Amino acid sequence: MEGYLQKQGFVFSSRRYFVLTNTGLLCYANKEDRSEVRDSFPLAPDTQVVEIKIKDKLKLRLKNEGLTWTLSADEDDEAEGRRWADALATAVARLASLSKGHPPGGHGEGTRELAHNPARKVVVIEGTEFVIDPRYEVTRRLGNGAYGVVVAAKDTVTGKAVAIKKCFNIFQSLSDAKKIAREVRLLRQMNHPNITRITTVIPPLSATFDEVYIVSELMDIDMHNLMYLSREKITPDHVQFFIYQVLCGIKYMHALNIIHRDLKPSNLLINANCDLKICDFGLARGIQSNGPAQDKECDLTAADAAAPEKPKDLLSEYVVTRWYRAPEILLNPRNYSKPVDIWAVGTIFGELLARKPMFPAHNYDHLVRLQTRTLGSPSEENLKWVTREKARTFMRSLPQYPRRDFKSLYPEASGPALDLLEKILQWDPAKRPTAAEALSHPYFDDIRDADFEQESDMIIDWGDLETMRTTKVNLQRYLIQDMVSMNPESSALLKMVAHESTGKAAGAT
Repeated sequence: MEGYLQKQGFVFSSRRYFVLTNTGLLCYANKEDRSEVRDSFPLAPDTQVVEIKIKDKLKLRLKNEGLTWTLSADEDDEAEGRRWADALATAVARLASLSKGHPPGGHGEGTRELAHNPARKVVVIEGTEFVIDPRYEVTRRLGNGAYGVVVAAKDTVTGKAVAIKKCFNIFQSLSDAKKIAREVRLLRQMNHPNITRITTVIPPLSATFDEVYIVSELMDIDMHNLMYLSREKITPDHVQFFIYQVLCGIKYMHALNIIHRDLKPSNLLINANCDLKICDFGLARGIQSNGPAQDKECDLTAADAAAPEKPKDLLSEYVVTRWYRAPEILLNPRNYSKPVDIWAVGTIFGELLARKPMFPAHNYDHLVRLQTRTLGSPSEENLKWVTREKARTFMRSLPQYPRRDFKSLYPEASGPALDLLEKILQWDPAKRPTAAEALSHPYFDDIRDADFEQESDMIIDWGDLETMRTTKVNLQRYLIQDMVSMNPESSALLKMVAHESTGKAAGAT
């Protein structure tokens, strides 16, 4: 089911286009442009779908642990609202049935071979089918979102524990498929101890596949869950080592002219030895040396923050989860570069020191106000980098605040830690240290390791990802190139996708 709904925000409601999938609700800016998913709500067997009346108008409240959405039918059409309620309830009931071992087709929890291909087996775990190589023994489900499910498994050939992510219906949104293709191509080539590695992408049985299985190193927990859900105590030594490793990974990727654009605690994976790896490179971009990334303009007024944005651009402004977003992405979105990653490290650093987010903003306007209250109002000198007069005018209109004393904000932090944090969280991107400069700070003097601070002069081979027509067949071809590179025995897939591409072209003439 799909259609327009009103989504209640912190203050305003926004009209968005929604698509209900088997495992989630996808939110787009509008029906015509589905190039990028604006938001998503993962459905689970215990998701609550509640109908409520507010001022005699029907509202739907979706609730998972830690996530609540309130929706209403477009123009308060109660009949349409009830159709959505029924569809959502049916989707949740289906997931609940699957979780009890009753997936479609009558197969319960367990494993079976595919009758037509003994080189693959089907594993059903909590209602989700994984069609994988028999070498992998799935042990447990790790998590899920609107786009995929992740399980832990044992590779019986190497004896190592791995994570397998199933990305399903990936071509429902070509922009999402492109993110997967970009991440696979990038992680296949990068090699650094603080960046997650893809072990392989399991080749599909057909060139017309619509799901992808990505196998990677298994880590124990992400930083967000470590901070807020784990009982483990995070000591100052932990904070120092975590931030050191993040900066080492960033130094490596920045030397390759890659900006991550989505650094946040949930994208930092940690194991029991406190080893840290940066993950989720779907929004990463290659840039020309130290040149800027280019993005569309965004206008920071309260009205604009509540109005529907138009996400057609070269680099979307929704690049970093809002709380970790650098000022230049909002104020100068046509001209940002590597310092956006450094800013994100600063916000993560502050969060580790205080065990709470630095800038938990409700919208873009609120974000800049929170940044101003902590960092102080920027001087004209510190706003020279803002080239858009409207953004400069907006900043001048804000109340004037002095810079907060970081020692009062983080009383238990050491002097070197506070000094580094002060140096990182600068309004002017040019005044922030590079990753290499940050690593040279005295805060890290007693833990530096040359093996972690390695760089590479490799040039990332992006192929024709950014120049080809973004079609399903082209993206299948692109992904298969990487699959075959990691699994040479599957080279026949290249001929299959070439044949499929030729057939599509012939059908179009």
